[in-house]
Amino acid sequence: MKFAYKFSNLLGSVYRKGALIFTPDGNSVISPVGNRITIFDLKNNKSHTLSLESEHNYTALDLSPNGCTLVAVNEAGEAQMISMISHTVIHRYKFKAEVRALRFSPDGKFFAACTGNSVIVFRAPGELSGTYNAFVVQRAFEIAYDETVFVDWACNSKIMAIGSKDNSVRVQGV
Repeated sequence: MKFAYKFSNLLGSVYRKGALIFTPDGNSVISPVGNRITIFDLKNNKSHTLSLESEHNYTALDLSPNGCTLVAVNEAGEAQMISMISHTVIHRYKFKAEVRALRFSPDGKFFAACTGNSVIVFRAPGELSGTYNAFVVQRAFEIAYDETVFVDWACNSKIMAIGSKDNSVRVQGV
């Protein structure tokens, strides 16, 4: 007799921290649930928890504009680049401090991470950026007096707005 049990869903857990992300088609919500990631299908009223997990709780995540790549960072600053096609971890990266915010550029070529009093801009792997290496640093900005907590991109992906705990917002070109 063969048993092929497979983990399919996480029951009884509560949302703790992190961003809720809608997929580009708007039919699903991706949410960190402790040290796992759950995808809620709003159209079909189903949920699915990814089989991968982290040692610490996820605090920051963002999905690429094409919906193929998810970057998730936990409390210890360990980042995982996850393929949303195969639901597997394709790359890992260790930040020196906790990541407060994470955001992909609208064109999908870059993603930025707020860590400490700086923002690090990485090239996103894929055809759009022309590179397939993960976590390649494009630029790093150390521009705030206190911790950076927010980053957002302009529609043309050339300018970022960076917010920090010192009650300032800085506009920076990439």
